Formats: sequence, structure tokens, C-alpha cells
Amino acid sequence: MGEPNQLHKRRKTRRRPLAAPRDVPNKLWNKIALEYHMHMQQSGQYAAQYQLMKKLRAHLGGRMLEVGCGAGEVAKYILANPNKSFSAYLGVDTSKTMVELATRNLGDFALLTKRSPKTHAFEVGSIQGASGRFDTILAFNSFCYVDAPGFLASAAALTGTFGKLIVGEEDPLMSQGTGKQSALRGRSLFPLSEIRKIVESEHFAFEHRYVVPINEKHNLVGMVFGKKRAV
Repeated sequence: MGEPNQLHKRRKTRRRPLAAPRDVPNKLWNKIALEYHMHMQQSGQYAAQYQLMKKLRAHLGGRMLEVGCGAGEVAKYILANPNKSFSAYLGVDTSKTMVELATRNLGDFALLTKRSPKTHAFEVGSIQGASGRFDTILAFNSFCYVDAPGFLASAAALTGTFGKLIVGEEDPLMSQGTGKQSALRGRSLFPLSEIRKIVESEHFAFEHRYVVPINEKHNLVGMVFGKKRAV
């Protein structure tokens, strides 16, 4: 991984809690974390994420929050290729095991923290200041695990006037061969067109769409949304 610009390991300090998405099966994810991580590697999804990050690079700046950060592969790319406006990164997940994988993956650049009783996190750089707001919020492979209205309301509250929400999802969903099938049981699996409608109905406006192939049958799609302006 390349050297992030002027980023250093920071000592742990108290922060105000960050609300976690509801309905995420954290106990199950703790159990299948390593299996899922290996599936993402072997299926080509991490490679596709890296290609999608290249297309999204112009949108990945300022103070960044990743919801459902998993093993930290998205953060790994961004920290190795920061754009000029990048300043700090916070990755949150309800699975402690996933976040521990992320901190090992990122090495000394990431600091493991506790955001709330149900939320674990790592941070790079200082996330203090700016009234706790973020310039960019990322949600990759996580939309089907959250309570969409609650998540989007929180995302709107945590971003400033020019804040961005970037949603990345498989098309169609790849669930074969992993414990993800159990995690998805009973959950709503929205097609990308439906995800776009849901996000646009809650505080955000669609701006850009980027597509990269995972394999011959699946794509990884990134959608960029901006905050709706008051008329």
C-alpha cells in the first residue's frame, strides 16, 4: 500500500457515539468474517472495488465515513491513492471481527476505536471538528443490511450542504458459497433501480453512475448522490 499523505497513527481519544445501522446480524458476521473476506478476494470483488475506486476517485475527498467497512479494502485503496482534498477516514461496522481484520489490513495507519456499545470502528487521521460532519459517506455491499430510511436520514444529518453519499452494490447480488446467504435471509434485496429510487426519495439527488465488471455475469455499480438543495 502506498504512503498516505501526512497520515500518522493517532492515540485513542473519546468521541461522541456514532449510530449504527439497525438489523445488521453482527454475531453472524463475527462468525463468518474471515470466510467472507476470502470469498471477496477469490470471487474478484475486491479487484472490482479497486477498479471502481479509480473511477470514483474525484468524489472521494475530505472527511470520509464508510458504513459497513468490512475488512477495510475500500479504505486501503483510498489511503494508498488519496486525492488532494482527503483529510480523514472513519470506518464503522457492527462486527468487531470485521473491524479487527481492517486494522490488521491497514497496519499502523488505522486505529481501532469503540464508537458505541454496538458499533466498532477504525480511524485514520483526525475526525474531530466540523461539528462531526463528513464530506463523503460510503456504503459498499451494505444497503440490504440497513434500515434504509433510518440510514439515509442519518447520512443526511452527517453530511454538509455539499456532502456526497456513494452507494456501491453488486448487480446482480452474489451470495453463493458464503455465509452471506444466512445473513441475507429474510432481508429485502433491492435491484439497483429500486435502490436509486429509495435514496432519491430521502434527502439525496442522483449525480453519477459507474460500472465495472466482477465477472462475466456480475457487475459492481457505484452511484454518487448529492444532498438535495432547499428550493
